[in-house]
Amino acid sequence: SGQLTRGVFDGIFGLSPFGMSFISQLYSLGLSGNVFTLCMHSPTGGGILAFGEALEPGLTYTPLLPSPQYYQVNLQSIAVNGQTLPIDSSVFGPSPSNFTFVDSGTTLAFLADGAYDPFINAIRAATPPSALPFTRENGEICFSTSTSIDSAFPSVELDFVGGAKMFLYPHNYMYYVCNRVFQH
Repeated sequence: SGQLTRGVFDGIFGLSPFGMSFISQLYSLGLSGNVFTLCMHSPTGGGILAFGEALEPGLTYTPLLPSPQYYQVNLQSIAVNGQTLPIDSSVFGPSPSNFTFVDSGTTLAFLADGAYDPFINAIRAATPPSALPFTRENGEICFSTSTSIDSAFPSVELDFVGGAKMFLYPHNYMYYVCNRVFQH
């Protein structure tokens, strides 16, 4: 119902760390290691989902931190256009009040208070004057532009413990609404 009926997908596949998750069931039956790999590959999509260890050359892993509820990871820094942002790494945790987790079923990303302003400021600084910023009534930072998202906005890199990096193209962290671009 709702948004699921309008999507271009067939359903939701739960990969939670709980005992009833698909990967936990495979592991308990001895059919797979207690690990899965999810890689987003290119600006147009693709990638891999592997149950058990993926032996794909060139993959870099980041360890999961102990957590009964989430796939918690240790994010070290964020870079915009190759420039690491001035964010104290304690903002990302791990601590009881600050932590970074990944969720394969969530489309939006949320930043901690200490990371949000530096991120928005870096995006604004790297955005050409033709992309006009404005703030919606609900506080969302938005831009009005006539060019494509990927040509008007900078790339973003998330750096994790272990050397893993996640590269985000502008269309991965922004979205269109009525010919206007909105920041996630």
